[in-house]
Amino acid sequence: MASQPAPPEEPGVDTVYVGLRQQLKTKPQDFACWTQLLAHVEKMADASVIEECFDLFFETYPLCYGYWKKYADLQGKLVSVAAAKTVYERGVGAVALSVDMWLYYLQFAIASLPAPEVETVVQRAEIAVGSHPQAHPLWERILEYFKSNSHQHVDKLIQAYLRCLKQPLIKGEELLEAFKVVVAHTSPTEYFTPVWDFEYAQSAYKAATLDGETEARRNFCLHKGRRLWEDAQQVLQPRRALEAALGRPYFHVKPLTSRDILSWCHYLDFEEGEHARLTSSPPTSVSESERSECTRRVFRLYERCLIPCASVVSMWERYADWLAREVSPAQARLQWDRAFHPYLRHLPLAYCARAEWEESLQQQ
Repeated sequence: MASQPAPPEEPGVDTVYVGLRQQLKTKPQDFACWTQLLAHVEKMADASVIEECFDLFFETYPLCYGYWKKYADLQGKLVSVAAAKTVYERGVGAVALSVDMWLYYLQFAIASLPAPEVETVVQRAEIAVGSHPQAHPLWERILEYFKSNSHQHVDKLIQAYLRCLKQPLIKGEELLEAFKVVVAHTSPTEYFTPVWDFEYAQSAYKAATLDGETEARRNFCLHKGRRLWEDAQQVLQPRRALEAALGRPYFHVKPLTSRDILSWCHYLDFEEGEHARLTSSPPTSVSESERSECTRRVFRLYERCLIPCASVVSMWERYADWLAREVSPAQARLQWDRAFHPYLRHLPLAYCARAEWEESLQQQ
């Protein structure tokens, strides 16, 4: 008996789209299927469908900074600049310590937003990831932005360099050399502030004006920059090898190697050790600001770690242990809750780990 022909497709029905959506209903963790769906809806160029699919994707994979950029680009193309900005705001909220995410947002802001809004993004990016040892691409873009407007605001360019040189950046020396070039080709009258005038008048540079007042003021500025850079490099030096040992800094569904996880553990051991050393020191030997900065470094390293290690149960457990010990059990439980929405929710091992953690906490 001859087989019956397949029923004709309904007019206007996108069978590829329908098939991929159906597949994801049964396998919501299928990353390859998600990438196919998102690529397909991009070709469809339907703003409402794009919004629905990308929003569903980010419910499961919120740390994929490249897809936040893709989503923002599509919103800017099909909807509006305001819609694209909203997506970028969601992106930096989801991956707050991603240098790449902030760099994408800054590039968008420079191309699409008025100057006051650009400078707001600059300030927020500096606060969020400016001290990240690998943040030199972000700083280079910030400096490029101010350099392009330096004919109007040389002072803003110089101040941006000084903020940059305060950071423990792996490539800080390259930025110091660039700072020297800018200072050498800029008149100090364009960037000296009243505070600097006062400090300069009290300094040895004021007395040493054999090369002229302008050169003495330049040397004063260069000294400020070099001193900031040297202090930052002292912070970086014991961490340089630890930074170099880290694997990928971004999230991916491909599991990390045991070596990658061990590298993060070694780095966390170091920062926790520094924290224990400083917090146990006599109050007279360590300032409150030093203690606060040390605590901040531990927090930030855990948050950096939990981008590539988002699916590593032991890392969330370690973070909870540290929070319960150093902050409070309530704060630790909040991080456990965050771990399950969405990173660990499909891992049975994670539920067992949390139950055991709660039990051990009760026994302490």
